[in-house]
Amino acid sequence: MSRSAVLLSLLVVSLLALPHFAGAYAISVATLILYFAYTGQAWNVMMGFAGQLSLGHSLYVGVGAYAAGALFFHYGIGPWAGLWVAILLCVLLG
Repeated sequence: MSRSAVLLSLLVVSLLALPHFAGAYAISVATLILYFAYTGQAWNVMMGFAGQLSLGHSLYVGVGAYAAGALFFHYGIGPWAGLWVAILLCVLLG
Protein backbone atom coordinates (compact mmCIF):
# COMPACT_ATOMS: atom_id res chain seq x y z
CA MET A 1 0.00 0.00 0.00
CA SER A 2 1.38 3.40 -0.93
CA ARG A 3 2.04 6.16 1.57
CA SER A 4 -0.72 8.39 0.19
CA ALA A 5 -3.27 5.56 0.45
CA VAL A 6 -2.31 4.98 4.09
CA LEU A 7 -2.59 8.70 4.88
CA LEU A 8 -5.94 8.93 3.13
CA SER A 9 -7.20 5.91 5.05
CA LEU A 10 -6.07 7.43 8.35
CA LEU A 11 -7.80 10.70 7.47
CA VAL A 12 -11.08 8.98 6.61
CA VAL A 13 -11.01 6.87 9.77
CA SER A 14 -10.26 9.90 11.95
CA LEU A 15 -13.07 11.91 10.34
CA LEU A 16 -15.52 9.05 10.85
CA ALA A 17 -14.46 8.74 14.51
CA LEU A 18 -14.61 12.50 15.19
CA PRO A 19 -18.32 12.66 16.16
CA HIS A 20 -17.79 9.97 18.81
CA PHE A 21 -14.98 11.80 20.62
CA ALA A 22 -15.46 15.52 19.95
CA GLY A 23 -18.04 18.00 21.11
CA ALA A 24 -20.50 19.93 18.99
CA TYR A 25 -18.19 22.94 18.65
CA ALA A 26 -15.27 20.85 17.37
CA ILE A 27 -17.53 19.15 14.84
CA SER A 28 -18.83 22.53 13.69
CA VAL A 29 -15.29 23.85 13.26
CA ALA A 30 -14.23 20.69 11.40
CA THR A 31 -17.24 21.02 9.10
CA LEU A 32 -16.35 24.62 8.28
CA ILE A 33 -12.72 23.70 7.66
CA LEU A 34 -13.71 20.92 5.26
CA TYR A 35 -16.23 23.17 3.49
CA PHE A 36 -13.70 25.95 2.95
CA ALA A 37 -11.06 23.43 1.85
CA TYR A 38 -13.51 22.10 -0.73
CA THR A 39 -14.37 25.62 -1.88
CA GLY A 40 -10.68 26.50 -2.17
CA GLN A 41 -9.96 23.42 -4.26
CA ALA A 42 -12.93 24.15 -6.51
CA TRP A 43 -11.63 27.69 -6.98
CA ASN A 44 -8.15 26.31 -7.73
CA VAL A 45 -9.50 23.99 -10.40
CA MET A 46 -11.63 26.68 -12.04
CA MET A 47 -9.11 29.55 -11.99
CA GLY A 48 -5.79 27.73 -11.75
CA PHE A 49 -6.20 24.91 -14.25
CA ALA A 50 -9.11 25.97 -16.44
CA GLY A 51 -8.51 29.73 -16.32
CA GLN A 52 -12.21 30.49 -16.14
CA LEU A 53 -13.83 32.81 -13.64
CA SER A 54 -17.24 31.42 -12.80
CA LEU A 55 -19.29 32.70 -9.91
CA GLY A 56 -22.52 31.02 -11.03
CA HIS A 57 -22.06 28.00 -8.79
CA SER A 58 -21.93 30.33 -5.78
CA LEU A 59 -25.58 31.15 -6.45
CA TYR A 60 -26.57 27.55 -5.80
CA VAL A 61 -24.46 27.34 -2.65
CA GLY A 62 -26.07 30.52 -1.34
CA VAL A 63 -29.62 29.50 -2.23
CA GLY A 64 -29.16 26.05 -0.72
CA ALA A 65 -27.61 27.38 2.48
CA TYR A 66 -30.27 30.06 2.85
CA ALA A 67 -33.09 27.57 2.26
CA ALA A 68 -31.70 25.04 4.75
CA GLY A 69 -31.09 27.76 7.34
CA ALA A 70 -34.52 29.32 6.89
CA LEU A 71 -36.24 25.95 7.17
CA PHE A 72 -34.39 25.24 10.41
CA PHE A 73 -34.92 28.69 11.90
CA HIS A 74 -38.57 29.24 10.98
CA TYR A 75 -39.99 25.71 10.90
CA GLY A 76 -37.60 23.66 13.04
CA ILE A 77 -36.81 21.28 10.18
CA GLY A 78 -33.56 19.43 10.90
CA PRO A 79 -30.41 19.89 8.85
CA TRP A 80 -30.66 16.56 7.01
CA ALA A 81 -34.22 17.20 5.82
CA GLY A 82 -33.26 20.79 5.04
CA LEU A 83 -30.36 19.52 2.96
CA TRP A 84 -32.67 17.50 0.72
CA VAL A 85 -35.11 20.41 0.37
CA ALA A 86 -32.19 22.72 -0.49
CA ILE A 87 -30.93 20.25 -3.11
CA LEU A 88 -34.40 20.02 -4.63
CA LEU A 89 -34.71 23.81 -4.71
CA CYS A 90 -31.33 24.17 -6.42
CA VAL A 91 -32.23 21.49 -8.96
CA LEU A 92 -35.45 23.35 -9.75
CA LEU A 93 -33.53 26.62 -10.16
CA GLY A 94 -30.95 24.98 -12.46
